[in-house]
Amino acid sequence: MNECTDDKAIVYVQYYCKQDDTLKKKREAVGIISIGFFICCLYLLSLYYQQQASRLEYKLWDVNTVTVADFTTETLITQRMWDEFLKKPDVQNSSEPKIKLFEQHLRDEVEQMVQQE
Repeated sequence: MNECTDDKAIVYVQYYCKQDDTLKKKREAVGIISIGFFICCLYLLSLYYQQQASRLEYKLWDVNTVTVADFTTETLITQRMWDEFLKKPDVQNSSEPKIKLFEQHLRDEVEQMVQQE
């Protein structure tokens, strides 16, 4: 029996094919995409660094700059607070305007609270 026509015969065929430049182009594209991704990551890191640095600079500026807002408070004066203030003997016996006395009273109270802390 012939070995080539036998049912268990294995035939190997070898041939050459001409490849076009698609594989080379794919590799170039992957390289370009990788470089672009790396540049984007560097850009994001630089933005994060700038944000953190400006946040720190703002805090330093805020600490070094004293403004009126740092010492201004806004308080809601209720009717009950006003009535309690008017009951004080030194307020009833004073000839100064009541609002002026109340302003001084609030100032004294706030200063006392700040000194306790």
